[in-house]
Amino acid sequence: MLAYPAAAEEKAGPDQSQPTTIQGKVVAVHEELQLVVIGVGEADGVKVGMLFRAYRGDKFVAHLRVRSIFADMSVAAIEGTSLPVKPGDQLTTRFLDADTATASPEPNPPSPAMSGNPDLPKIRGRILGVDPRVDLVVFNLGRSHGIRTGQQLTVSRNGEWVATVVAQEVREKMAVGSVEYQKTAVQRDDLIVPRQRE
Repeated sequence: MLAYPAAAEEKAGPDQSQPTTIQGKVVAVHEELQLVVIGVGEADGVKVGMLFRAYRGDKFVAHLRVRSIFADMSVAAIEGTSLPVKPGDQLTTRFLDADTATASPEPNPPSPAMSGNPDLPKIRGRILGVDPRVDLVVFNLGRSHGIRTGQQLTVSRNGEWVATVVAQEVREKMAVGSVEYQKTAVQRDDLIVPRQRE
């Protein structure tokens, strides 16, 4: 389970009550651990143990069981697949056969990778959580700070470069990023700032 702060504890069994339909999308996948990050969380009504159905176009992809939840994103385990899960796959808590006939269209691809905007203000954030097994980090910068999907950020500690992170899923005030290059392991409370053009 990803060791991020403020995540709900994993329960012994699944949550059998799913009173409302929740829809979202997969934002990151770690194939070795069979874990995914999904772009809906506690604010959307997601609960630990909730089961999602992932689909792509009109094709079933996999069942995903929620393991940890945050305000606006969650971590889920892949329980059964028909196709490999990919970022951008659509999610729903509905399991009717008719759902496939009205499946949502494929999402727009993420914007190309950015090295930063020279006009961005001096924005500083902190790493909220890290799991080196999946090379994913959560940090407290988001859309309201000018962060965009694909943007590179620099992680430092005591004035020394630690790693380069690429934003994968950006929410209003927080984001999930992947560690692309690192000198030493990223740690909670490390400083993170948008990377500026030379």
